[in-house]
Amino acid sequence: MADLDLIDLSKDYGNGHRAVDSISLHVEDREFVVIVGPSGSGKSTTLRLIAGIEDETAGEIRIGGQRVNDLSPGARDLAMVFQDYALYPHMSVAANIGFGLRRRGVPRPEVANRVREVAEMLDIAPLLNRRPAALSGGQRQRVAMGRAMVRRPRLFLFDEPLSNLDALLRIATRAEIKRMQSLMPTTTIYVTHDQTEAMTMADRVVVMNEGRIVQAGPPMEIYRNPESLFVARFIGTPSMNLIDARLTATGVELADGTPLDLPRPYPAADAGRPVLIGLRPEAVLLAGDGAGLPARVESLEPLGQEIIVEFAAECAAPLRSRVPPETELTVGEQVRLRLDTIRAHVFDPATGKVLLPPP
Repeated sequence: MADLDLIDLSKDYGNGHRAVDSISLHVEDREFVVIVGPSGSGKSTTLRLIAGIEDETAGEIRIGGQRVNDLSPGARDLAMVFQDYALYPHMSVAANIGFGLRRRGVPRPEVANRVREVAEMLDIAPLLNRRPAALSGGQRQRVAMGRAMVRRPRLFLFDEPLSNLDALLRIATRAEIKRMQSLMPTTTIYVTHDQTEAMTMADRVVVMNEGRIVQAGPPMEIYRNPESLFVARFIGTPSMNLIDARLTATGVELADGTPLDLPRPYPAADAGRPVLIGLRPEAVLLAGDGAGLPARVESLEPLGQEIIVEFAAECAAPLRSRVPPETELTVGEQVRLRLDTIRAHVFDPATGKVLLPPP
């Protein structure tokens, strides 16, 4: 077991392209950290730098306090699970799982015992004599996980391992990975572009954009208190509603002059300053007393446990809300909305930074 430190880590590819831009991150021993971000954010490059597959331009990588920059991937004592499984098609499941141990000279009886132990943990023991071509996508991913687990490394690295699976298999395999972490608690770095995976799996989420870490913290902390417009838009499904407004002496005023109170007032000197009001979908509510903002139902997305509704309002951009599944609404219906400003975020549209988080 080991902790991980990235210290001012950078990777340049030339022609002014810096894929990773001086990031620093500490990962505790046995912590499950998910690095999430859009394509080109630098998350997979960061993983390859940790693995030693690519060389850093600057900075340090420390595993268990040991500087590993000059060590080969094999000498770093880590295991990596790839997006494409990378299984040997001519080998059985048992041979694939035990391949790394055999190369290290582990005695055959011990290899067999460890392969059987891991296969039982992953519920693939009946498949040990099959070859990869006879397995489903989810089974192949379990084999790839077993190959990593059997080594008992100091560090697990996952590079978008679920992206080739269908929706149901992704959910099931997410649970398998979390169960694996509980059975074999090992420091784990998991890279994905899917913020749902990040929110449901991580002890801590690290959000990257344009080669930088823009926010890191527990999943619900990231969701409740995004520090920038990028994080507010990227984390959460549906993403945060953003409404043009300006500060007043008592709160904010929307584009049509509709006033809204804020839980904490701004200094009078800031009155007139343009801002963006951020509201999660659960903070946009149907008003049952005839008061509130007039709006029209634009679309309905029934999801079983809830309905995602998009409203059109004159005073704001389209607003999305979550409503209970028994709510009766029709497209085109006129309604009134209540904005729960107790949960409002206030952003500076020029810098993208949060000015006022919820209390």
